[in-house]
Amino acid sequence: MRLRAYVNNVSLLAGLAQTSASVASPCYLHFTPTTLRLISPAGQYGVQIWATLDVEAVFSNYRIESHHDNEIIIEVSADSLARVLRSASGALEVMLRLGKREKDPLLSWSIVMTSQSGTRLDVMQEIVVRILRQSEYSLISEPLCPKPDVYIVTPPLSEMRLVNDQMRSLSSHVVLAANHDGTLKLALADDDVIGSAYWTRLEHPNVQGDMEQDLLAESSRKKFHEVHMHTKALQGVLSCSMLAKSTVACFCSGYCVVFYVYLAGQSRQTRPMQRTGNNDRGVLNFVVAGLAHDE
Repeated sequence: MRLRAYVNNVSLLAGLAQTSASVASPCYLHFTPTTLRLISPAGQYGVQIWATLDVEAVFSNYRIESHHDNEIIIEVSADSLARVLRSASGALEVMLRLGKREKDPLLSWSIVMTSQSGTRLDVMQEIVVRILRQSEYSLISEPLCPKPDVYIVTPPLSEMRLVNDQMRSLSSHVVLAANHDGTLKLALADDDVIGSAYWTRLEHPNVQGDMEQDLLAESSRKKFHEVHMHTKALQGVLSCSMLAKSTVACFCSGYCVVFYVYLAGQSRQTRPMQRTGNNDRGVLNFVVAGLAHDE
């Protein structure tokens, strides 16, 4: 079993690790010859992360070998991963290698930096990991969700984050809702405090088809499909605002919201979860489970 690569996009990988650490630790890294998947299937407050990246968007001189179709799955502390990648910010060179210390497998990071005086600094950091068997990994699967009631392109996540940060000081729960008329609503879910924010004239990706959209009655177009969630659950999603280029939210009313955060210039009109040649980095999927209204 071998894994070796140079990390070309430290900031992207660091951002993903930090987002994962804000949701759950440990996480899983699934290396294949063409993709890297980062998975946090048991996050806090009902949040799961399923990210898929092209290896070319992150690595160069990428080499992987294993007896399982050249795939390697590891369990790693998201906090440790984020800490190592933060320390590599601004490095001249970062090399990743899967190694072993006695019986413990580990990820070794060879980092080349320069000091303020211009002296070369060689830094080695190691993270103890666990190699997953294919039988274990097969038990980890994305949750099944009902057919979404509405898809909508969200405003910049940084805007939503500012509003959610203000609401967190007033209530622990919020309601996120969208309709077929291009409106997204974020409101406090508290009987004692009233507050809401609206974004209008948003786009709807062409998933259900223009004809189906046109056939909706005016009352149906304006009807909101909502999901109650913890403010910290939404905070976990919005923590990746610096990575997001565009985001599509899919609402399964009363059940969950699935966020497809596109990390590069993929078309918003592309069907969610469909990969295209325009997607030169990848997509970060969040599944946020809804709360019962009395939770």
